[in-house]
Amino acid sequence: MQEVLLKNEDALVQKDRKKSNSAVVVGTTITVLGTALVILPILLLKPMIPPPIRPVHFPEVNITGLGIVRGLLIENEVEQYLGIPYSKNVSGAYRFSPARIQNRSWSGAFDARSPGLKCWSPSPFPGPAAGMLKPIQNKQGDMGEECLNLNIYRKPVQNSTSKTLKPVMFWIHGGGMTVGSNLGTNGTDFVKRNDVILVMVNYRLGPLGFLNTHVAGSQHEGSGTMNGINDQIVALQWVKAYIENFGGDPNLVTVFGVSAGGLSTCILSISPRARDLFSHSIIESGR
Repeated sequence: MQEVLLKNEDALVQKDRKKSNSAVVVGTTITVLGTALVILPILLLKPMIPPPIRPVHFPEVNITGLGIVRGLLIENEVEQYLGIPYSKNVSGAYRFSPARIQNRSWSGAFDARSPGLKCWSPSPFPGPAAGMLKPIQNKQGDMGEECLNLNIYRKPVQNSTSKTLKPVMFWIHGGGMTVGSNLGTNGTDFVKRNDVILVMVNYRLGPLGFLNTHVAGSQHEGSGTMNGINDQIVALQWVKAYIENFGGDPNLVTVFGVSAGGLSTCILSISPRARDLFSHSIIESGR
């Protein structure tokens, strides 16, 4: 009788152990599932969480006689100042008038964080080069007559007390004197690879830049057939007067350009009016 009771007691103990083990397994399973339900959404959502926003830096340059110009720092490597006017009043009744240097100060800080106007150009470009030049016409930026502006690129100034000036590269875009703008070439990339001050200039195109307006007594006598070239000379005058504010050497300016920019460089090289405005030139496929 006693043996029977002991056997029954052992059976009950074994049964309780099985129940206990089952409870532990179930409890562990619930815990794992609960943890997974908490962690899994975090893992799934992690790629969707945006990276921390870097503080945006707007560098400023005080141009003597004009005022402050506010630019944009690109990838912590290059400062760019876009759409700075070097001349004005070349629209409406003055659209065929020669450009004159912009030397009047502006109020407040001039916002140079976005591109200025592109110079008006005929569309589509005539002749077999139309397909090749179409991408030049479609670059960002709106067209307008008050388009005589320039873009300046430089590396951030590490030592504000340094008086060492950098060489200046003055870029003239191509496009058959008919299309193109100072937005057609990557100035940021150029300055990343070269420790210079880069200036990229707009000039009037097509009839607004090269129509023969040299008529005696005409109020639009202008620069004959060369208003576009005169624009470039005025831009060089602006650089001569103000580029030192950006750390550029006004006595070490190299004019360079491709295609129509190369031709412009040729013309500037023999122009008496441009003689003292630059010291070197690079002609790229100009004809």
